[in-house]
Amino acid sequence: MLRFNTIVFPVDFSERCAGAARYVNALRSRFNSRVILLHVVETRIGQPGEPQFGGLVLDIAADLEVRAKEMLDTFLADELSGPKVERWVVRGTPASAILSVASEEKADLMVVPTHGFGGFERILFGSTASTLLHRSPCPILTGAHLENAAGDTDLEIKRILCPLDLMAASDRVVDAAGELAARFGAELVLLHVVHESGSVIERQLDCELRTHLMAQAKEQLLSIAAKHGITATIRVEEGSVSTVVQATAISCSANLIVIGRNGEHPWWEHNSYGIARKAPCAVLSI
Repeated sequence: MLRFNTIVFPVDFSERCAGAARYVNALRSRFNSRVILLHVVETRIGQPGEPQFGGLVLDIAADLEVRAKEMLDTFLADELSGPKVERWVVRGTPASAILSVASEEKADLMVVPTHGFGGFERILFGSTASTLLHRSPCPILTGAHLENAAGDTDLEIKRILCPLDLMAASDRVVDAAGELAARFGAELVLLHVVHESGSVIERQLDCELRTHLMAQAKEQLLSIAAKHGITATIRVEEGSVSTVVQATAISCSANLIVIGRNGEHPWWEHNSYGIARKAPCAVLSI
């Protein structure tokens, strides 16, 4: 059973946080979640090897912390309020601080508004992204375009896209996607992407094989849906995983993409990063 008892929500005061807050609200209303709004005051500047790399002077860090607390007290006050909403300011480097809080508070989900300002620019598009996606102790919801979710009305999740690699971990991902679809009353779309051959000659030589693989994948998806007792639209496409997932999400107007984060297939796991970068909506990595 999917549980989001505690949601850690790192914020950088950017517009993307407002869009991410709508996902947080949608999830906490259905899971009765505790929410920790977390802001990290960076205590290091630059990268190792750079001239400016080093710790911030303590009084500067303290001043930044005071200012951050003042901003956080009112940030998203209308969107996120109530006795189960907490506001924390901590010092450290973004990835380490976020992971530490998530671990210590036994978080069930992290919602990360990516590609914002300051240090958060590096979360999705740098090495910190890999750290969070692969070392997070819990599922993580990310998105490069969460500002598109900002609005005055409650976020409606009407369609959930679930790309599968058809390995053993697919059962866990389908369970999560199916439960979310049931909770939101959303349509579920199961997708498998058959890897596209490189050269034209290779594509011609293995045309018959690819046709067989696509037919086999469709049967497997139908079997998975039946096994889990869910109703889903089945899609099998050919091409680059992240590009196909992006195109499918757009064509079916998906509001959420659910993927496996630590699957058994290295090639698919590698593509989870590309999916998060290109997706037009939030991506929940289970």
